[in-house]
Amino acid sequence: MKNSILLCTVILIYNSTIAQQGIGILGVKKNNQPSPQISKLQNEIQLLQQKQQTDFNLSKVHNKRYVDQIHHNLLAAPTSPADNAKADSIKNIADSINQEITNTSSQILAKTQQINDINNDNLKKSSDEISLKDSLTTWGLYGIGNLNTETFQNVNASGKLAGYFRPYKGKKAYTTVYFSFNKNASNSDSLLAGNFLFPDAGSNSFALTAEHSILLNQKDFSYPLHFVRFITEFSLKNINGRNADSSRNFTVLNFVAAANYTYYTKINTDNFYFSIGPEVALNSVPDKYSTDYKYLFHTDTLSNRVVSAGVKVTFQINSLTVFADLRNVFGSQNKIAVNALRGFNYNIGFIFNADLIER
Repeated sequence: MKNSILLCTVILIYNSTIAQQGIGILGVKKNNQPSPQISKLQNEIQLLQQKQQTDFNLSKVHNKRYVDQIHHNLLAAPTSPADNAKADSIKNIADSINQEITNTSSQILAKTQQINDINNDNLKKSSDEISLKDSLTTWGLYGIGNLNTETFQNVNASGKLAGYFRPYKGKKAYTTVYFSFNKNASNSDSLLAGNFLFPDAGSNSFALTAEHSILLNQKDFSYPLHFVRFITEFSLKNINGRNADSSRNFTVLNFVAAANYTYYTKINTDNFYFSIGPEVALNSVPDKYSTDYKYLFHTDTLSNRVVSAGVKVTFQINSLTVFADLRNVFGSQNKIAVNALRGFNYNIGFIFNADLIER
């Protein structure tokens, strides 16, 4: 009876699925310096506010003088024409100052609206002109917190290194190359079919992924962002096993061609990614490993070339990635004589990247 494969594993750093992590923070680099036009309006508003404060103080003085004069007139009844004229004069001055305060407030509001209009125009213009080249990092290394001599001594001792670089960054598209090396990588035959079929299962000695991403938000750079990606991947994996009293090992070369739709958004400081797309894969065992390969799979009729196709779904929150790789292996029972390989297979896994340094 056919055995489908369920692999729920935690993979820390050296894995091709970590490609999603390299997307970086796709925010816009803001220019904190206001434009000369806005600076001029801000200075004018500041002067108007100072004038308005002076008028407020004058208004308080004249309003008090008016109240005092009315009080004097009431106590000095009968009121003389001169006292009434003096009260009217003070009131006219106070009214004039109050009107000036109202006019100044209108000017401040008008200039503030001008600043808002300029900012809105600039925002619309930046949405049309924004370039991914200005917002993406150029390279990154996984599992490294800083760049110093001790860090690279540790890398040399462990024989592990993973990261990415971007040879092309355009206005609406960019290309990323992901790589990982692990000279001590080795995989047991406890999950033989899964380690053989899926590059994300187990440890690769070497993996190289090229990914070209195209931004679909042509007129609006605000979140969420939508991408279409085209991916090619190559990985090399060593698999060790034991059958009866004999230990054997073989090497498998994995080739994958894929495309996907990726949804990316940012909420506060958290980054969220979702991607889904088809993939086609070829697993190839070099002829010199053919005998050991077939020995560990308990068959003499297994093809050295295994072709599969399916869908890969990935969901990521910051450094944590959950993925499901669903594939169907093509081939008759004579060509694919192993039930665990033939037909539908799936791999579900988790990836967590602890450290990342980017520039």
